[in-house]
Amino acid sequence: MLGYEILPEVARQAAATLPGVDVRIADALATVPELEGPVVIVGNPPWRGHPAARLEGCEQVRPAAYPGIEAMMRDYAPVGERNWKWLGDDCLRFLRWSHEVVRRAGGGVIGLVLNHAWIRGPSHAGLRARLRAEFDAIYVLDLHGSRLRPETPPDGGRDENVFFVRPGTALLLLVQGGRPGGLADVCHADRWGERSGKLAWLGENDVSTTAWTRWSGGSATDPFCPVLKAPGYDRWPGLGDLFKEWSIGMVSGHDARSYFASRRELLARHPDLDPDSAFEALYRPGDVRWTAFDLHVRPRRKVMRLLRPPGARGLAALRQGGPEVRPRFLEIDRPIDNCLLSTQSTARAYAFPLLRADGGPNLDPAPLGLVDVEEAFAYMLETLGDPAYQRRCGQAQLYGFARIPPARS
Repeated sequence: MLGYEILPEVARQAAATLPGVDVRIADALATVPELEGPVVIVGNPPWRGHPAARLEGCEQVRPAAYPGIEAMMRDYAPVGERNWKWLGDDCLRFLRWSHEVVRRAGGGVIGLVLNHAWIRGPSHAGLRARLRAEFDAIYVLDLHGSRLRPETPPDGGRDENVFFVRPGTALLLLVQGGRPGGLADVCHADRWGERSGKLAWLGENDVSTTAWTRWSGGSATDPFCPVLKAPGYDRWPGLGDLFKEWSIGMVSGHDARSYFASRRELLARHPDLDPDSAFEALYRPGDVRWTAFDLHVRPRRKVMRLLRPPGARGLAALRQGGPEVRPRFLEIDRPIDNCLLSTQSTARAYAFPLLRADGGPNLDPAPLGLVDVEEAFAYMLETLGDPAYQRRCGQAQLYGFARIPPARS
């Protein structure tokens, strides 16, 4: 038995409590041990979307990134994904480390307690595909409890995290033992309710007594949880396919110094600002405020400038976010704030302008079976607002940009 602990005092306590265990004072991510399989890896790795350079109580300065683990993390990068920074969460680095240890050992079992974002996150599509391709069995127990992406349990009751943290929690069990090629089945289960109830259930149950939902079909990159989709949904073009230029909304970093009720108030607060740089932006639905690109830490100029001219039009839409976030899309006529549709952490609004800087169309109507850009835009808005479409496809929109069925001839 081998254990890694980065805090010296904790390592000494572990060694005293667990005689016979090789407890090493080290950062596990600094190296990948060569072990003979099968191996069993268990742990509750740290959850940090932006790893700290120094850990409290530890004399060792932790590098921002290790070349070895960073190179391996590229195996989890989804094809065509513009932004996969959330793969940088330390808990996913430990997952990739565990994956590599088992791979080199020739087989084994992994059991980790993780932030549950990877179950459904669009930026984790490559991670899911890799796990399905390289493991024999995958068990996902979603313990929910997220305060970043609030959800209402099926019974309408209260839902709490098993830890006192904001992200939701999940248990991931992976088995690798030499199964022939193909994608592994995924077994999924949910636990909802109060913290005490979840902990009591976990103490009384194991894999054999859990009511799993198993499935083997669908795309390898699909969420690791059941998703209701209309037939053919995955083949329809998504918003990111239909528009050439698009981006997340502006990020101010400090709304009080970036948005103002009038142009006069904006210029009075920032007298050194070029008056011609001031413009109106959509801060929240129906709430228009004055701002300027220089007042934002991430102004998204390339796309937002396309929405500045009078008469500009476009679409604002979510890529994820909890099921209670409404509305999930909005027709727009000016630049937008990234929290336009919700302040929920995962519900960031993206902007899709109708025209490019040269006045040409930014929307390609061909994938919808149409020729005219205006007709395609109107059809898209009508489809997104159709209650029947939302009943059939609303759940799938929680895990990626909405997909639009081609127009009927």
